[in-house]
Order: sequence, then structure tokens, then C-alpha cells
Amino acid sequence: MHSTFYVLDGRLNAERRTSNVERATDYALFPMRRWSIILGILIIIAAGVIGYLRRNPQKVAEIKEQTRERLEQATRPAELLAIVSEPGGQSRSSEIWLIDPDKSDNRAQARLAASSSQQKNLAWATDGSQLAYVIFPEGETKPGEIHIINIDSKSDRVIGRGDYPAWSPDGTRIAYSFQADFNQFPTGNPKGDGIRIASLTSEYRGTIIKSRYYEVENKNRIYFEPEWSPDGQFIAFKVGLYWGNISGVLRVADNKYLADFPVEEFRWSPDSRRLAGVRTKVWGPEQTAGAFLFDVPSDPVTEAGADGAGILEGKALAEDATSIEWSADAAAVYLTKPDQAKIATGLSKIAIASGQEEVLVEGLPPDMIIIAHSPDRKKLVLGVNPMRRKRNQELNYLIVDIEKRSSSKLLENFAGRILEVAWRP
Repeated sequence: MHSTFYVLDGRLNAERRTSNVERATDYALFPMRRWSIILGILIIIAAGVIGYLRRNPQKVAEIKEQTRERLEQATRPAELLAIVSEPGGQSRSSEIWLIDPDKSDNRAQARLAASSSQQKNLAWATDGSQLAYVIFPEGETKPGEIHIINIDSKSDRVIGRGDYPAWSPDGTRIAYSFQADFNQFPTGNPKGDGIRIASLTSEYRGTIIKSRYYEVENKNRIYFEPEWSPDGQFIAFKVGLYWGNISGVLRVADNKYLADFPVEEFRWSPDSRRLAGVRTKVWGPEQTAGAFLFDVPSDPVTEAGADGAGILEGKALAEDATSIEWSADAAAVYLTKPDQAKIATGLSKIAIASGQEEVLVEGLPPDMIIIAHSPDRKKLVLGVNPMRRKRNQELNYLIVDIEKRSSSKLLENFAGRILEVAWRP
């Protein structure tokens, strides 16, 4: 009886051991089976995706473009703005700040300069390493001091007296306007008034075009606010006349005055071949206000003079435009136009070839004009037209995203009154 029990017990134990081994084997194989199933599912999905992409090459191109844009965005350095502000509402003291417009709070990054006098007319070097600006000491009628500050070292130096500095594309020269005394308009050509060029690599400094003064005041021509063409071959500038402003262009190599352009504000095309400008004032029944396009002549049209000789009439783009800027590909321009019915400003885009106008943003505050553009020209800074500012008016600046067709306030929480904005290249 007992022996039989032992035999049966041994068989049962053996069966249990066999069952345990099989169960352990199953447990060991389960992860392999699970991963095999998952791998099979992934292979099926991948095969389906590859087949879909092969049938849709356009989708492949879109994915590649999106990936490229994400990589560029991840590696692109921060876009920075230089601003001039009045701290604490003090009307004469001023500060220059460097800020990142993409920060959620738009907070200032670094203070570059501070002065008890007014600082203005910011001008970036094309590589973004230096910033030129002008300090106007209180009570002086002489030209201001042109300063250059190095962004990395914060070192500051004075290069001379003048106004409206403009960097050459290669960063070796600065063009600027000079007027000996803002409160006097003497006859003759006093002290080289006009537009000058200063070399930053040598001691050269010279006047490239002199302002013209006559005993009859309405013949005076005052040249100011120069702007280099992107290729460095030309300088465009404003021409102050008795009844208002127009613009002119000079060829730098031989100081040849090429032509006058009947617009008050202008912008160089990225390829340096054309000027886009706006005219808000008219001085004859045959003229209209609006935006215009000009081809820059290769040779002087005629000797420009106070009688209007040498003025080029351009291609009309739009009526009632108040400011203008080029698109990155030079195939279109952006412009602001007043909306009288809504007491507001609108931002539009006009294709150069077709003349087709596309409204981008409506309902912006009144009297807004384009102040600056981002390096890729996909964003614009808009601000109140300086000629229409009221005393102690709140100066709101907006950043407009062209692709998103939206606007946002610049420096929402900044303590100080912003007077000027310049986008770093």
C-alpha cells in the first residue's frame, strides 16, 4: 500500500516538474513572441507608409521642407531688436536696449548705452556686430555726435559730428548727413554741408554731395538721410526743398548724381536695381499720392537742379500708401494704407508683375507705418508715423507676422517710452 503511494507520488512530482519546465519555457518565449508580433505590425505599417509616399512624391517634398524649416529654426540665432527708450518719462535722457522680440514677455536683454541727452537714428552694420547712433546734446544747434558701439565688447567710440549714419554693405564706411547749424540757412556752400562718407579703416573723410544754398530760399537743396544700395554701388538720400522732400540717387564710384525721384520715402530692392517709394504730398495737378516703383538709371538722366530737371516718374503701384517695404524675393512690396472709414491702418501686399493687391492685416491703429523688417522679411515692425505724432502720445509698436497675418504689441511690459526701433540684420 505504501509502496504504491510512493510510486504514484513520484509520478505526480515528475509530471509537476515537466509542467513547470514547460510553463517556464512558455514564459521565456513570451517576450520573444510579443516583440515578434510588434515587429510584424511595424513592418506592415512601414510598408504601407512607404507605399503611400511612393505614390505621393509631393507629400515627400512637403515633409522634407518641414524638416528643413524645423532644423533651421532650431539652429537660427535669436532675432534681436535695438530700441531707444525714455526711462521714467524723462524727455531728454535716453537708453538703448537690445531685446528679443520672440520672448513671451518681450523683456530687454541688455542695455547698450545710456545718456542724459537724446539718442536716435540707429543704424546696424550689415553683419550685426556694431550699431551706430547719434547723440544730440541738449541746447546745441550743431550736428550731433555719431557713435559706434560694439555689441559684444560694449566699447563705444565717436567718429565725428553728423546725423543719419548709414553703413556700407562691407562695413568699412559710413555715409552720413552734415549740416553746420540747424537754425541757419546761409548762402553759398558753408563748411561742406551735405552728405559725407567716413572710412572706418583709414583717416579718409570727404563730402560726396554738397547742399546748395541760394539767396532765394526756394532754390535751396539740402541733402540728408543717406541709404546705401545692398551692392554698395549707389547711395539714395532725401532732398529737402522749400516746399517739401523728394529723393535722389548718387553713384558712389564717381559721385555722379543720377536722378531725382518724386517720393518722400524710399526703399532699396534687395537686388539694388530698383527703388520703391511713397509720396504723400503733391505739388502739381498732374501728380497723385501713393506708392511708386523706379528703375535706377545707369547714367545721369540730366543734371538735377532746383528747377526740377532730372526727375524720374515711376510706375504707380497703389494710391494713398503711407509706407512701403520689399518682400525677400523682390517680387512684391508691402505697404500701409489708411482706412478712413474705420479710422485705422491696413497692411497689404502688391505683386510687382501683376499689380494684384492682397490685404494682409486690417484694423491696425491709425497713422501706422512700416518702421523695420526682420532679416528674412517675414515680420515687420509698425509704429506711429513720426510726422503725425502728437506730443506725449503713447508710442505703440507692433510686430506683424506676414505668414500668420497677425499682429502683436512689442514690449508689452517694458518700463519706458519706446522712441525708435531697428531690427538687427
